[in-house]
Amino acid sequence: MNPSVPNSNIGQTIRFACTFVLLLLLSACAAIKPVQVNFQPQRYDHYFPGFEATDIVPDAQIFWLNNDAKAYVRERAALAETTDDKALTLINDLFSPSQLALDYVYGANTVAQETFDNGTANCLSLTILAYAMAEEAGLEVSFQEVFEDESWNQAGEFDLANGHVNLLIARKPRFSQVPGLPSRKLTYTVDFFPESREGRVKTKQLSQTAIKSYFYSNLGAKALIEEDYNKAWANFRQALLLYPRDSSAWNNLALLLSRKNANSEAVYAFKVATELRPDNYTAWENLAGLYRKIDNTEDADQISQRLTRVRNKNPNYHVRMGNRYLVNGEYEQAESAFYASLRLQQNNHYAWFGLARVAAEQEDEESVRRYLNKARETADSEGFARRYSRKLHALNASL
Repeated sequence: MNPSVPNSNIGQTIRFACTFVLLLLLSACAAIKPVQVNFQPQRYDHYFPGFEATDIVPDAQIFWLNNDAKAYVRERAALAETTDDKALTLINDLFSPSQLALDYVYGANTVAQETFDNGTANCLSLTILAYAMAEEAGLEVSFQEVFEDESWNQAGEFDLANGHVNLLIARKPRFSQVPGLPSRKLTYTVDFFPESREGRVKTKQLSQTAIKSYFYSNLGAKALIEEDYNKAWANFRQALLLYPRDSSAWNNLALLLSRKNANSEAVYAFKVATELRPDNYTAWENLAGLYRKIDNTEDADQISQRLTRVRNKNPNYHVRMGNRYLVNGEYEQAESAFYASLRLQQNNHYAWFGLARVAAEQEDEESVRRYLNKARETADSEGFARRYSRKLHALNASL
């Protein structure tokens, strides 16, 4: 496999918001065009006969909390004397072992009440629960999307491109010391991985409607992976009815249409996704893959060359390529890809873990141990650190 050609031997890419939505957001400088979008669901309904019988999560249930959960929020908020204390109490409760103690689970795309009951969440479901709790406590809250380098997870033939959203809770304003200047608005951020980003990052405020669209798009992406195409369409349909400008949902819909061999409709949907977000590299990559399928190699190659120039600067892209090489048994190329990632970002624990996997295939136990230790030291969350520790313990116990 040629690492300079992103589509070579790489499965189609679904995009999950914070876990499943598909809206790739790299180039921070890319302009967002004022594209006019007219989503007409009847244009696609006939590809999915009987989809109307599919049950989807009711819109009103996404942020709903039952009386017990509301009572918990009110009881905890009553312990705080100030607005800031109230916000901090609720934020800390989300992660405190003595309170809700939420654990990160990549596929836990759940409504607020289910997240509250189960104690597991991805970043989107955490954000939904935190919003519902903050509103119940009478706090001022808002959503924002965080624009980061592309990163991926794998699910069979699909690469899952990750998006990221978090929540802002308003604090008491800090008044300006300069007469005539407005007070400065301060916020607390609720985020599973705040330490994973270095320096300033680009963000964009999101509406509750956009968050709901991301939620349905995630559910649709999961159904697409499971080849339940009617369920996938029912959820993508709802996502785009709510928020037709959801580039990720258009990308996912295009993938679904390509599975139905509705190739011209899929090309159209990919183009809408890229017009809405010119930096949606997931949609561009998928469009190139579809062009190859229909023998439009010229346009496919042009897209791939552009993507390679952008992605070669992204350490996560080299991890993705390394994982692909590993799957194909090309260990030398995998090792080179992981080292390429580390040259760009030395604390990329995914790359160190990738090297440990290569060493394991080569039965080099000393190197496995060394690379797992590096992965543990550079892990950007307690969950990953524990995962690498368990693998080290298992390795040591086997000797």
